[in-house]
Formats: sequence, C-alpha cells, structure tokens
Amino acid sequence: MNQPDIYFYSSFTHPRLAYVATYLFEQLGLTFQWVKNKEEAYFKTPLIIYDPSFKDPKAFSIPFSGYLQLPRHSLYIPSLDFGEIPMLFKDKGESHFPFDIFSALFFMLARIEEYLNEQRDEHGRFDAPNSFLFKSGLHRRAIVDEWILLFKKKLKERFPFLPIKCKDASFSLTMDIDQLFCFKGKGILRNTGGLVRDIITGKKEKVSKRLQVLLNRRRDPFDVYEELAQRIPHTLQPIKAFMLRALKRTKHDKNTSFKRKEEQRAIDQLKSIAEMGWHSSYYSQKNFDYFFHEKIRLEQVLGYKLTSHRSHFLRLQIPSTYHALVQCDIKEDFTMGFARDVGFRAGTGHSFPFYDLSQEKTLPLIVHPFSVMDGTLVDYLHLSLQEAEKILYEQWEYVRKIKGHMTLLVHNETFSDEGRWKKWKEMLFRFLEHISKTI
Repeated sequence: MNQPDIYFYSSFTHPRLAYVATYLFEQLGLTFQWVKNKEEAYFKTPLIIYDPSFKDPKAFSIPFSGYLQLPRHSLYIPSLDFGEIPMLFKDKGESHFPFDIFSALFFMLARIEEYLNEQRDEHGRFDAPNSFLFKSGLHRRAIVDEWILLFKKKLKERFPFLPIKCKDASFSLTMDIDQLFCFKGKGILRNTGGLVRDIITGKKEKVSKRLQVLLNRRRDPFDVYEELAQRIPHTLQPIKAFMLRALKRTKHDKNTSFKRKEEQRAIDQLKSIAEMGWHSSYYSQKNFDYFFHEKIRLEQVLGYKLTSHRSHFLRLQIPSTYHALVQCDIKEDFTMGFARDVGFRAGTGHSFPFYDLSQEKTLPLIVHPFSVMDGTLVDYLHLSLQEAEKILYEQWEYVRKIKGHMTLLVHNETFSDEGRWKKWKEMLFRFLEHISKTI
C-alpha cells in the first residue's frame, strides 16, 4: 500500500465527516489516511488533527465545534463571523486554522439551510432572497472556494513539502432548450392559434415573422444551432445542452414533438457541439412514473441513455428531487443555482457529491452549480445589455482570482437576437471569446 500524502486523526467517526474530509482532500489533490487510534497517530506525519482532546505539536489542528455530531433535529443555521474571509464556526482557541472548516463545508454543501428554511417562491424554489448568504451580502462570493484557498495556504505553511495541487480557473457553458423552435414544428393548429392571437393583440411584427418562417422565407428565431457550432470557441466545446420533452404541453412546457425532419436536423446539429442532458418539465416531479417516462421518451428521441439533468424553471426540492434522479439513474444534476440573482447557492462553483441528510449518506449524484443565468440578468434584475455584460466579466474575473469555476446558463432563445434578447448574441460571443483567451 502506497503511503498517503497526509494522515487525518479524529476519534469522532461519522458519514458526515467522511463526506467533507473526502471532498476537502480531493480539492487539495491529496491522498489521505484516516487514523482512528490516538497512540498510532502520535507516530504519523504529516498529521491533521480534528479532535479537541488530542494535542500534538507536530500536527496541524482544526477546531472541533461539535456541529457534525448534532442530530438532524438539532442542526441550526450558524452565525457568520465577518472579516476579509467570512467564516462559520470560528474558533478563538489555539488551533492552526481559524474555524471548523469541516462543519462549515458540511453546512454549505449538504444544503442544511434548505431543510431548515421552508420559505419558497411561487415556483416552489429556494431562491436567493431565502439564502443566508444573500441576507449577508455574500451570495456572489464562492465562500467555500475561498475557505479552501485559505486552508491550502495555512496547510502549506505548516507542511511546505506537501504536494498540494494548483488549480487554474475553469469555465462551463450550459444551455437549456425549452423550445427547439419558436414557430416551426408546432403544427397547423398551434400556429393558427398563435397567428390569430398575435393579430388580435396587434403584434404585427410577430405576425410577419411567423408567416415568413412558415413559408421558409426566413430562419426560425430559435434555430441558432448552426451558428453556435461555428462561433462557440472550440476550447469551450462540448457544451452541456438540456432538452425539454414533456409528455404533455402545459403553460410552462411548450416543447415541440421532435418528429419532423427539421427538428431532427436541429437536434443533430446540437449533438455535434453538446453533451445532451434531460430538462425535466415543470410539473413532472409531482409524479415519479411521469418523471421516469419523460426521461425515457427523450432518450428515444436522442438515441442514447441520458445521465445528466437540469429541472425546468430550476425547480429543485432537497432531497426529494435528488432521490427521484438517482432512481432514474441520473449521475449529474445542474440545477443548483439562483433564479433571482447572480451567485453561488452552495458557496462554490465547483462540482460536489450530494450528501443526503435524510439518509445520512452520500448519494451517487454529482451536483454541478451554476452562478449566472441569462434570465436572471434580464427578467429578474432588469439590467441593460451593458450592465449584464459588466456582471459577466466581473464574475469571471472574480473566479479567475480565486481559481474557481464559473458555469453560465443560457438558452437557445438568447442567441435569437430578437425581443428582449436584442444584441445579446454578439455580446455573448464576445464574452465567450474572452473566456477562451483568458482561461
């Protein structure tokens, strides 16, 4: 057996601690061995101690708050200690690290506040205004990533020879396909109804566009797939694309049938630049059979098994949504983020496995958080194009500074260059080109 990079001692053993310890050491790029015998620990080096009753002058000690020991019904939302780096479970003792990073990581990554705070918006979402980070003005900072940077620094000072890996900033582009086309593929009845509605409401420009598209005199506004393939920098490909295929049409689910040649052509173009995922419909989580068969139907359309997912309208109930995804053999979820503001819902831009508090175990599901969504900037924050562009560049520069990860959520509609997305296409392509040059 190869010697680990570092040893870890704690007399307290629990799946919660195993979860956060594994995550932390993976972020550091270090292999570790858990030592559970105090006498044995005295002879191990380098050693991290997470135990208030054990002192070793050669080791690196972390404060033990006792939070990980609490039963589920006794967990609470801790207070923040503000400073250059805000901290949870700060310690005033003589430890080598200023706060209980294991408890802090567990609180953030296991999403404890989403069990404790029952406030939800009109779509049943835990959104930015409900978050304690938002209330503290810290939601746009990846505090988990900042904590880990600080931990690296302190650990390296104590053990300069440790082979801690240095990460570079990284970026992911993800796209939700709520509707493959704006007008095409919707059949005679739906387009006739839409045409009559637009005439009655006086939307002359939309009437003209619809007729021109249906008569093949212009491209459908949402048919942006060929241009995306040509203009998204190759260093950012493949992107992740999540397609909606509801079993029935509703107020929030207006996808097309995917049976026509034009639809298959568009899907093939998407598949050439994207790893495809499932975009579950608005109401699907109310019924597991419906949820499961929706995924099967989309797999039949795409021709292969899907293992990644994002919920339409970002509807995510913890832990029930994740339970359903695991049952559907989904391995990755990309729903973790805010609708109403830019920010890091779990305090990190990096992916992490999900710990299920209800079962006290780590689920076989990786959570991929996003920090910026196009609709947030326009529909919720009501920013101008210039203001939205400024936010994108600021977020990327911050992520570069902390060597974190930025995931951007856009929609195919955003590249239509029409309506509320006027001039967004060129702005986004400029931003993506900037990313490719600075990554």
